Amino acid sequence: MRSENRTSLRSLPFLTITTAGFAAATAQILVLRELLVLFYGNEMSTGLIFACWLLWTALGSGLSGRWSTRFPPRESTLGVLLALLAAMLPLIVLFIRMSRMLWSIPAGELPTIGKMLMICATTTGLFCPLSGALFGMCWAFHRQMHQNLKPVQPLVIYLGESLGAAVGGLTFYYVFLPHLPAFIVVLITSGLILTISGWILRPWHLYSERYFAGLIWFGVSLVILLSAVCGSAFEKKSRLWQWGQDLVAVNETPYHNIAIVQKNEQVSVFANGLWLFSAPDPLSTEHAVHLALLQHPHPRKILLLGGGIAGHLEEIFKYPEIQRIDYVEHDPELIPFTERYLSLEVRKSLHHSRVHLFHEDANSFIRRSSINYDAILMNIGDPINAQMNRFYTKEFFERVKQRLLPGGVFAFTISGGEDMLGHAQARFLSSIQKTLLQIFPNILIYPGNHARFFATDDTGKLTSDYRTLSNRIIERKLKLVYIREDTLRDALNPFRLGYLKSILDEFQGIPINRDFFPICYFHNLMLWATQWHPLLKKFFIMLTTIGPGPFWTGLAITGALLVVFFWTGPLRFKSAVAGSVIVAGAVGMALQMVLLLTFQILEGFMYLQLALIIAFFMAGLGIGAGWVSRWERHYQVEFPAVPYFIRIQTINSLFPLLLMLLFYLIHGEFRDLLSSTAVGWIFTGLSLTAGILGGIHFALAVFAYALSNVPSEKIGGRLYAMDLTGAAGGVFLATFYILPVYGLVNTLMLMSMVSFMCLLTLLRHP
Repeated sequence: MRSENRTSLRSLPFLTITTAGFAAATAQILVLRELLVLFYGNEMSTGLIFACWLLWTALGSGLSGRWSTRFPPRESTLGVLLALLAAMLPLIVLFIRMSRMLWSIPAGELPTIGKMLMICATTTGLFCPLSGALFGMCWAFHRQMHQNLKPVQPLVIYLGESLGAAVGGLTFYYVFLPHLPAFIVVLITSGLILTISGWILRPWHLYSERYFAGLIWFGVSLVILLSAVCGSAFEKKSRLWQWGQDLVAVNETPYHNIAIVQKNEQVSVFANGLWLFSAPDPLSTEHAVHLALLQHPHPRKILLLGGGIAGHLEEIFKYPEIQRIDYVEHDPELIPFTERYLSLEVRKSLHHSRVHLFHEDANSFIRRSSINYDAILMNIGDPINAQMNRFYTKEFFERVKQRLLPGGVFAFTISGGEDMLGHAQARFLSSIQKTLLQIFPNILIYPGNHARFFATDDTGKLTSDYRTLSNRIIERKLKLVYIREDTLRDALNPFRLGYLKSILDEFQGIPINRDFFPICYFHNLMLWATQWHPLLKKFFIMLTTIGPGPFWTGLAITGALLVVFFWTGPLRFKSAVAGSVIVAGAVGMALQMVLLLTFQILEGFMYLQLALIIAFFMAGLGIGAGWVSRWERHYQVEFPAVPYFIRIQTINSLFPLLLMLLFYLIHGEFRDLLSSTAVGWIFTGLSLTAGILGGIHFALAVFAYALSNVPSEKIGGRLYAMDLTGAAGGVFLATFYILPVYGLVNTLMLMSMVSFMCLLTLLRHP
C-alpha cells in the first residue's frame, strides 16, 4: 500500500467519527425541537427523548464493540454507515411531522405517555443505532491502523466525536437556525455526510469489492438530490401533516415554533405546540378581562402579561378611565408574524398611544419594573412545563404583589373542571391556591371549565356578590355579550363556590409551588398516569409518601452495603471502573437536564439555548479527553491513571454541590445584576465545565479499564455503551422520579452522594 494511502487510512476513522458527531448533534437538536413542539416543550418528555436516544446509541456502540474482533471493520463499512445516516436524517423529520396523523393525535392535544414513548422510541431508532455503531467501528478501525501504538490511543475517536458534535451544535445555533427552515438544514447536513461518505467509498471507481456499497451510496444520493430539488415543497407538505390542512403559516423564532391555523373566519395561534389563543373569540376575551377589572373599583393602570393579540387590549379600552396599558410579549417576532391575520380592531389596539409594548420575559419585566398597577392580568397558559410553571410560584407571586398598588388585583386562569374535578386537577389547583395564599391574604376562585384566580392585598376587597359586579357593569356603561347578571349569578352560585372550596380543602400537606421545586412536574405525572392506568397514578402518589428522611436513609444504607461488597466481595477493580462510568454518564446527563430546567426557570426559554448547552457540553467532552490524551503522551514514566481517575471522581462528587450554591446566588442576590445574555453564557460555561469533567473521567476510565487486559478494540465501544446506558437511566430517573418528587436541590444532592459512593468503591484498587 502506498504511503499516502496508508496516511489516508490512518486519518479515516477520525474523519468518519467527526462527521458522525456533527450529524448526531444536528439530528439531536432537530429531533428535540421537533418533538418539543409535539410534546408542548415538556421537560419530562425531554427526558424521555434523551433516554431513547441514548439507549439506541448505546445498543449500536455495544454491539459494534463486541463484533469488531470477529468482523474487523473496513473502509466500505464506515462509508456505507455514513450514507445510511444521511438517509435517516430527512426520514426522522418527516416521521415526526407525520406523528399526529400516524398516532391519531388531534392538533393542540398532548399525547399520552404511551404514545409519547412509542414516538420517541421509533424516531430515535431510525438514527441512533447507526450513530453508536460508527463509534465502536471507528475505535476498532483506528486500533487496526495503529497496531504498534499503546492500546489506549483510540481516545482520538472520542475526541473526534465530541468535537464534531460541538461544531454541529454551534453551526446549528449561529448559521442554520437564524436563516434556514428545519428541512433545508436536514438536506444540507445529509449532503455534507454524503460528501464524506463518497470520499471514503469512491463509488465512481466501481471496485468489485465495493460494488454493493457504491450502489447504496448512489441510491441515497439520488434520494437526497430529489429531496433537495423539492425541498420547499417537502417543508410545506410536512407542515400540513403536522398541523392539518387548515395551516396557513409557520415560523421558527429563537423562542418558539409559531403555527397559525385558520378555519373559516377564526384564526388559532400555537406556540411550541401549545394553543395560545383563537380570534375572534369574544367569550374568552370578555371573561379574561372583565371578570378581573370588575373586581377593582377604579382601574386606571393595567399590566397585561400576554394576550394582547388575542383581543384583550380591545376589551380593556372599553373602560374610558384607563390611562396606561403596559403589554409584555416575550417573543418580538410573534406580533409581526400574527398581526396580518388579526382583525383591524386588534391591530389598531396594538398601536394605541396608551399601549406600551415590551418585548421581554414577563418574569424579568416584573422583577425590573418600577411602575405599580391597579390590575395585573396574566394570560400565560397552564403551567405544564417549567417555562410556564415559574409564573405560578411563590417567588413570582411575591414579585407581582410588589408591582400592585394598594388594593390592586392580580388575575390569571388555569384549566379546571365544569362541574367535577378529577383528583389530579384538584390536587394541582389546591397547590396553586395554597401558594397564592402565601403572598396574598385575599383570594377568590371562579369555578368552571377554567378556574379563574383573583388575588389582592389586605387593603383590597374581592367580591363574590353578583349584584355588585352587575351594578359596576351598568355604572361603567360596558356593552358586554357574555358577562351579564344571569351569567355572574350562575358562576358565583354559593353552592358551586362551596363545592370547589370543599374539594380543594381535602388536600392537606401539599407542597407549595417554588422556583426550584416546580409542582408542574408532579402535576404532569398525575395527568399522564391517569390517562395510562389508574394503578400508575396510585404508584406515583405512593412515591410522594416517601419523605426526604426515609429516602436519604435508604440511599445511605444501600450505598454502604454496596461499598462493603466491593471491598470484601469478589468484584474486581474493573467492575468498579465500569460502575463509575455508568454513574458518571447518569450524573452528566442529569446535570444537562438540571441546567436546561434551571435556565428555563430563570429565563423562560429553552428553544434557543438548547443548541448552545448541548454544543458546549460536547465540546467539553472533547477538550477533556484531548487533554488527558496529550497529558499521557508527554508523561515520561508509566501514566498513573488510577490515582488521577480517583481524583476526578472526587471532583465529580463535589461539582453538583457547587452548582447548587451557584444557582442560589444567581437566583438570589445577584439576579438583578445579570442580564439575560449573561445568564445564558453562565449556563453555557457550566455546560462546558460539566463536559470537560465528563471527558476527563471517560478518558481516564479507558486507561484504568485497560489495566484489566481487555482487548483494546473492545474498550471504546464497551465503555461508550456503558456511559450512554447510564446517561439514559440517569435522565429517565431524574425526570420521572427525582425531580418531580424531590425538586432541584435534592436532585443535585443525590448526584453528589451517588458519585461519592462510586469514589469509595474505587479506593480498593490494584
